[in-house]
Amino acid sequence: DFSGRDPYIPLYHKSPASEAVQIFTYGVHRVTVVDENGCPEGTISQSDVNKIASQNLHMGHLKHVGERTLSSLVLGQGGVIGVPMSMNVVVALNKMKSEGVSALAVVDSEGNLKGNLSARDFFMMFKRSFDDLALTVGEFLTKVSPGSLTPSCVSTNDHLLDVSKQIATGLHHVWVCEGTKAVGVVTLTDMMILFNAAEIPS
Repeated sequence: DFSGRDPYIPLYHKSPASEAVQIFTYGVHRVTVVDENGCPEGTISQSDVNKIASQNLHMGHLKHVGERTLSSLVLGQGGVIGVPMSMNVVVALNKMKSEGVSALAVVDSEGNLKGNLSARDFFMMFKRSFDDLALTVGEFLTKVSPGSLTPSCVSTNDHLLDVSKQIATGLHHVWVCEGTKAVGVVTLTDMMILFNAAEIPS
């Protein structure tokens, strides 16, 4: 748990999947699955749960949930934390930590969404020069993680099923956009909170 986000919380392989979902609502990204002797057998993650949901939200008793819009579910309406392309990467990282978020919207001088900076952009830093941290956010993403300069967006009118499918392509979040500006964000943890809810907001 060096990151402070993934404490060791083992679950037995026979535990209900709902127990994992409940743990995920606290922002934990993955849990270890153990056998009856406590030996690790594997892991289950927020992404695993969302992938299963994306394959089932179109049918059965979940269909009415999958057909709901983000607006009606009150998802992605909390605003965003943005940083300019010109900001130094270290300053942006400090902002990410101080704000307690895992991703920042990268915007131009007019506030238009141009990309996102998240923990995933730093996964391979041990193979790179730490001089890269002296770059601006725009320079860093162009050099190290160009895919992050193509942010994934949805609208408040999109259905939960479509958003779940989009996140299931390997994303941890999608930006809620109005035109070229990000006005909110939907994260995997948001999805877990929704899936865990006893009653879907009416």
